[in-house]
Amino acid sequence: MMQQHNLSGGVEILSHAKYEADGATPLYIFFPGIGEAGTAGRKIDLLYRHGFPYHLRPGTSWSPLGVFVAVFAPSAFPKPATVNTIIDEVLALFPGVDSNHINLVALSAGAETIVEYIMADDAYAERIANAIIMSVTESPMTQYLNGGEAKKKRLESVRLWFLHGTIDPKPHSIAPVRKAVALMKERGKEDVWLTEFKGAGHNIPWNKVSSPTWRSPGGNSHYSWCRGHKRKTK
Repeated sequence: MMQQHNLSGGVEILSHAKYEADGATPLYIFFPGIGEAGTAGRKIDLLYRHGFPYHLRPGTSWSPLGVFVAVFAPSAFPKPATVNTIIDEVLALFPGVDSNHINLVALSAGAETIVEYIMADDAYAERIANAIIMSVTESPMTQYLNGGEAKKKRLESVRLWFLHGTIDPKPHSIAPVRKAVALMKERGKEDVWLTEFKGAGHNIPWNKVSSPTWRSPGGNSHYSWCRGHKRKTK
């Protein structure tokens, strides 16, 4: 059974009505694309079909893989400060999750949102353990490529997994993603991955990828990949 929470600024989130967290439980926060943005009641069916919250479908219960939250913001492109407030309020709603193990997962416009959030401020980047970035728009990757050293270092400080279709058209083409990942590796970043879906456009198989049974060519699911790393406590 799902539960809806109303956050500040008209933001809604969906989670399981029941959850368990023991202080070491990962938190997954999902930001959808522009097609799924809006109010939860209007867009929930799209979220099931196009989104990461595999475990929020009717009939599913809390998963030991972590606490899952899906965000519905009035804008498909919430500003970095808004994203930071969402994270604060989600942590307050779910005591017992590990604040050093926050995982951001997003597709399309949501992917643009989380990349820009990470690049906006050192304090923002330092909150995030892992980011799974699916079919991101070109804009934030161009910002990384052409931006200053501060933006580059912030994005590079987070463990990143990009997933992208090879024939995704503009404004989501894969070219700047490939260039950005190559540059990160040239600059010495080891914990960045790009999984390409050959012959796929913008709608890579979201539900297949978000299923616990899916594995990348390297043998990882999203969940095993995220569970393998959290931020070091300062």
